[in-house]
Amino acid sequence: MSLRTSRAGGAYIRVLERTFVPLIKRSGLDPNAITFIGFLAALLVTAGFLLHALAGFALILLSGVIDTLDGMASRTMGNATRFGAFWDSTLDRFSDSFFLLGF
Repeated sequence: MSLRTSRAGGAYIRVLERTFVPLIKRSGLDPNAITFIGFLAALLVTAGFLLHALAGFALILLSGVIDTLDGMASRTMGNATRFGAFWDSTLDRFSDSFFLLGF
């Protein structure tokens, strides 16, 4: 089972597609920039955990939502590239390290 095929995951994807993806398209924000914004949110996770556990978890959630949006935006806008896939994957691994540091 994948995120898209599960009931809850499908609802999550539909909400993002209907609300945030149109906003991103109108803003003209590049999917690679969205990836970097998600990375910046992940960078703050460690500090969030220092403040309060819920702040750290909220930042992990925010980073995850942004990470979902960057791929959706690139596919919807039709500008998916090999560099974008590499950039996303690389920053995801760095983000994971910040999550672990926060814990």
